[in-house]
Amino acid sequence: MGIACAVVGAQEAITRPQAQKVIRPRRIGRSFVAAEFFFYCFVSFQFSGHVCRVMQDSQSEPPPAPRSGPTTWARPVWLDLTLIATAMVTVLWLLGQPAWCQCGSYRPWSWEIDSRHNSQHLIDPYTFTHVLHGILFFAALWPLRRRMSAGVRLKTAAVVEAAWEILENTPMVIERYREATISLDYYGDSIANSVFDLLACLAGYAIASRLKWYYSVALLIVVEVVLLATIRDSLLLNVIMLVWPSDAILQWQSG
Repeated sequence: MGIACAVVGAQEAITRPQAQKVIRPRRIGRSFVAAEFFFYCFVSFQFSGHVCRVMQDSQSEPPPAPRSGPTTWARPVWLDLTLIATAMVTVLWLLGQPAWCQCGSYRPWSWEIDSRHNSQHLIDPYTFTHVLHGILFFAALWPLRRRMSAGVRLKTAAVVEAAWEILENTPMVIERYREATISLDYYGDSIANSVFDLLACLAGYAIASRLKWYYSVALLIVVEVVLLATIRDSLLLNVIMLVWPSDAILQWQSG
């Protein structure tokens, strides 16, 4: 999925009639508070990271002689990832997203994309598209490897993915999904599903960091083909249907 869909979604909302099903109004009232909270968390995270880098740079020169005393604490990457996930969960909660599927089933997975279980459990077919997010993020950040450390690039990918999960669950994007794609009964992801989508993205990033680039490309193609063959949808079609909807694709997906 791409963040550019939000701009097109705003334009389509002016010309298209309202969908038959109305989004719960409480999300709209909370969107501003949620966006402000996430922005505050993001700025705080960036500022604290900058302070840590300044402190580390000030200690870059080796001391003249070893001595005992307090040492500078380097914040581990996993802690920053936890803070990013916590901020995402908080914003999604402010947006009114449910913690779990409201159907009452506690199965960790659901493979029915045209049912109310879609994007409500931990794992579904679209989880694999988030793995592809991680692969693409790694490829996009790879040219910056001389300016950004591996940990900073990983955290950048996590921030982008968390921001997309939040944007994906705003009323504007949800309505866009329901109007332009086959997800007619889509009302956003559950918080548990969003957390696992973030983990899937990080897993894809880790896989890409270990593989040769042509293996990553092959994996991306294989996942796309398997999704097209099984659910008639994929990351590429998802982006196309959000940015530039096609009646031919929609008819094929509904068939």
